[in-house]
Amino acid sequence: MKWFGRGVAVLIVIGLTGSALPARVVAAPSPCGENLSTLLGAGIGRSLSPGIALTVWSAARPSTESAQRNVRAALLHSTTASVTPVLSPLPQRVDPAELVARTGLIAAVNGDLFDAIAVDASVPEGPVVTNGVVRYAPPGRHAVVHWSNGRPRLHRALLRASVTIATAEGAVLIPIAAVNYPDLSTGSVLFTQSWSGRTVRGSTTLVLRSGRLTQIIRGGRAVSPQRGESVVQILDAPSIPSGLRVGATARVRSVLGRTHADTKVMGHSGRLLRDGVLTRPCDGVAGLLRPRTAFAWNDTGESWLAVISSGQPDAADGMRGGGATVSAFGSWLASQGATDAVLLDGGGSTIMLRGDRPDVLRIDLPQSTYRRPVPVLLGVVPISRAQMLMPRGNAR
Repeated sequence: MKWFGRGVAVLIVIGLTGSALPARVVAAPSPCGENLSTLLGAGIGRSLSPGIALTVWSAARPSTESAQRNVRAALLHSTTASVTPVLSPLPQRVDPAELVARTGLIAAVNGDLFDAIAVDASVPEGPVVTNGVVRYAPPGRHAVVHWSNGRPRLHRALLRASVTIATAEGAVLIPIAAVNYPDLSTGSVLFTQSWSGRTVRGSTTLVLRSGRLTQIIRGGRAVSPQRGESVVQILDAPSIPSGLRVGATARVRSVLGRTHADTKVMGHSGRLLRDGVLTRPCDGVAGLLRPRTAFAWNDTGESWLAVISSGQPDAADGMRGGGATVSAFGSWLASQGATDAVLLDGGGSTIMLRGDRPDVLRIDLPQSTYRRPVPVLLGVVPISRAQMLMPRGNAR
């Protein structure tokens, strides 16, 4: 990975605000790391779009391990924008600049954590829902940021998904354990139009199109899903229903928690602020100076996308050094007015981009810096464009 300079750190915040600004909530002083408000000083702001302003802090000091040097923040001064997760064509990871260019985002940061799985693919660690439609969900119950009409909330979401197929003996219900998740070893997985992988293989694989069962593929033979098709991968031979026939009606149900038409959901990698109070101890990785990404908000409608990053080269173990401790980052967000925040993926994935057609500009580091491909972004769009943002086709 390529890095620019040494001892240069960059913190970026995009803020989304309602028309009424809240009283500032100040968290207790950070138990470790430098006070970022003191370190960064005054920033320079500019308007990106009506209701969205980006403020950038940049302060040079002699190179030391604890140096955090460049901070950027933005506030949405009206309700003319919305935060939305944007998913790559799974199972691929995509250059984040390509995702921004495809979807017309005003600005974006990298989303939640990803897993490098056995099939040489990368998928988000937490679920992704846009406009009430589950795009990706691994099995189990997950902590998610769940928001509608610009008001984020945290809860634990459980996937409730099934496929119902008519047979001569009556309706057969196939429980679905995961959506667009290629690493399950037992149960059944639903692959939807968000999945662009080449093949799906199960003990039996069912192909659905336009509410009908169009293919039944047995014996573990691979199937290549075509555009317009959904695929059910049944991994356990005893779970294969009897009486299935091509042409039967099929109904797919896929719900994550209590989602509805204008709801968006994305997983996160840990809570940072709760009611203005830091929730992460200053120990282990949380106490190290590392690149960080966060999503923060308060009850008045203000929200922030934030990153902090350093220009220091990678450490010998491959982990990027420099940036901020978790508690210093959280305290700084609280000083900006945030009462609640969650961490997203950090480290080498940390990035903030600004859509500036025909180009996409990197904000946290120089434009030429290597961009790690990611499966999901958290982006800012006007409310009028806050419909599903799901790019089609293969990533280059």
